[in-house]
Order: sequence, then C-alpha cells, then structure tokens
Amino acid sequence: MLFSFLLALAFMGDPGSLNPYSSVSAIPVPPGYHRTESNPSYFASWLRKLPLKKDRTVHLYDGSLKRNQDAQFAVLDISVGHRDLQQCADAVMRLRAEDAKGHRIFLLAQSYMPAQDIHIVKNPLAATLSPWFRAETAEENLSTPEWIFKINELRAWSR
Repeated sequence: MLFSFLLALAFMGDPGSLNPYSSVSAIPVPPGYHRTESNPSYFASWLRKLPLKKDRTVHLYDGSLKRNQDAQFAVLDISVGHRDLQQCADAVMRLRAEDAKGHRIFLLAQSYMPAQDIHIVKNPLAATLSPWFRAETAEENLSTPEWIFKINELRAWSR
C-alpha cells in the first residue's frame, strides 16, 4: 500500500518542477547582461528558438525517468526517439556563447546514455547566475551537476 502511494506521488509530479519559459530565448540573462543580436540565418538564432517543455523531467528513450532529476534547469522539446540511438556527442548541444558587456556567458545542454531528452543544465557553483555559466570564472575546469570538463573542451559555433 505504501509503495503504491509513493509510486503515485512520483508520477503526480512536483509543482515546483514546472518550467515557466517557452523557448531558450525566454530564459532571462542575469542582471547586467544582455543577449547579443544574431542574424536570423545563424545557427545561434535557430538554437534560441528551440521550444522548452513545460515539465522539467528528463526521460530516457524508453519513457523511463533519468535517475538524477536535479541536474536540469529546462528540457528542450525535441524528441529523443524510441530507440537508444541519440547518445553523448550525438545529442550534446552547447548553446552558443553570448557576449554580454565584454564578459562571455553561455548555456550548456546535455544528453547521455541511455538516450534521453536534451536538457539545459544548472550551474552548481553560481546559483544567482544559473543556468548561465561565466567563461571567465572557469579556469581549469567547468563543473556541471553531473560532470567536470576541462576548460579546453569547451567549443562554440562561429557567428
């Protein structure tokens, strides 16, 4: 009986897990920053228009839930498919770095194995800046909720 109740609670969802933003461009930049203009034909413009799911839950390709549900700030509304094909580098999308008053900030999106929704990750080291990351503060490593990257592993699309 208790297991059924807990299972029902798990599927009801947490009211705090709703995402108020409709697209990547709707995620507000931190105070003192602004988005740079982007030519509509650039990849960056396309990325900004990507829709976000209302629910912040990350699902695997088979519909099951990703084990860690605390890493994502938002989830892209893009199908992961129904087979375990979209993994790691296939789905990892790093949103193009933005110039903001001479400082570079950026959003990071990830996916992993098994295939799962692509999701924008939180910045675990700067709550007031999250989900944005500041390039200048990442000296040797970039910490995300689930991974640590060497700074030389960051890439951006050219304008």
